[in-house]
Amino acid sequence: MSPVPKEQPTILITGASGFIGSFLAEEALDRGMKVIAAVRGTSSRKYLQDNRIVFVELDFSSAANLAGKLEKLVSEFGKIDYVVHNAGITKAPKEDDYLEINTRFTQNFLDALTRAKAIPSKFVYMSSLAAYGPGNPVTMEPIKDKHIPAPLTAYGKSKLLAENAIKARQDIPWAIIRPTAVFGPREKEIFALFKIVNRHLHPWIRVKNQKMSFIYVKDLVRAVLDAAVSPLSGRSYFISDGQTYQGNVFGGYVKKALGKKALDIPVSGKLMNAIARLLEMLTALVGKTPGLNSEKAVELGSVNWTCDISPAVTELNFKPHYTLGSAIEETAVWYKKEGWL
Repeated sequence: MSPVPKEQPTILITGASGFIGSFLAEEALDRGMKVIAAVRGTSSRKYLQDNRIVFVELDFSSAANLAGKLEKLVSEFGKIDYVVHNAGITKAPKEDDYLEINTRFTQNFLDALTRAKAIPSKFVYMSSLAAYGPGNPVTMEPIKDKHIPAPLTAYGKSKLLAENAIKARQDIPWAIIRPTAVFGPREKEIFALFKIVNRHLHPWIRVKNQKMSFIYVKDLVRAVLDAAVSPLSGRSYFISDGQTYQGNVFGGYVKKALGKKALDIPVSGKLMNAIARLLEMLTALVGKTPGLNSEKAVELGSVNWTCDISPAVTELNFKPHYTLGSAIEETAVWYKKEGWL
């Protein structure tokens, strides 16, 4: 556990009720921080049961209203030492939904912090590897911060635009975290693979020479909090477990963790795209967006999703505590215990 600069620093975590957000709150509490969890009024607080957590509802659609809420928080709790802006959306029916929630709401948040004179010692933004897009499919060089971002999806573009808005601010110390595919207990999208394997089927995307990367949620949140308390600012970090994997490896570990024999089903890119479009049409009838949608299919069909984590290793002393196998095993145990499987 990394040291913190004062006895009980205050951290504001947005999107705290979600998968990653709830683990961020737990890690911050373990570090002795005072946690202010920003949640929607309709959000479940199932994974935020610790009575030390302070809850606040923030409306990011208005910088002025948000500034008023932040002023009240500062008057009640004093300086907000760290902000982790984790709120956002990963799937939506329209491109403007991504821009509204991931980009414009981030800009409003930055403006509100300035208006309220509530500038933290560090503003940490939860971005994504998708903001840069996949790496070179020929050289297979890992994605690095020096590379020119080329996001493939509206989601990735919205995260990149939010990053640019943050980098343009001269008054707010910041750090940007770009995790690769995140999994772990409470996660619902990759969980779909666990459900399918549990039924003795193992579909995997057949992409020649594909290389993937992953990060366990518990390792990710340690990196996020380490970036928050680090004296360094104006830094961006790709986060993975530092390994590269073939596209079918993850499912192999899931089979082992569940103790299941499963029929391997290679799925071509064309078939995956067709399935994604069909799911979109079906779920559109009830106003939802499926986990496997056209945007996700484009990403899953890319060759090189590896990234360079050496800056995080050097500057944050980042070292994953979990291997892919041990992380999937722990995740499977949780899914079983909670009755998800």
